[in-house]
Amino acid sequence: MRINITAKSIWNWLALLQSKVDDLFDFWFKKLSKATKKELPKETNKVKKAGYKLWWFIWNVWKSYYKKYNEIKEEQAKK
Repeated sequence: MRINITAKSIWNWLALLQSKVDDLFDFWFKKLSKATKKELPKETNKVKKAGYKLWWFIWNVWKSYYKKYNEIKEEQAKK
């Protein structure tokens, strides 16, 4: 009986940790999204432009993944 309680506590802490990591990623990617939406001056070097485009791409991949992930979790919760 004690083992079950300990196992449940461990899983609860791991779920909380995953939730907090998700929140951090979401916060970080939102900050990056705001930075990459800015219009860059024409004299901006190509490396910086490429970096902004890369972050924009990563942000969109993340949003798509997270949206699908949440849809799957909601569907599973209904069952």
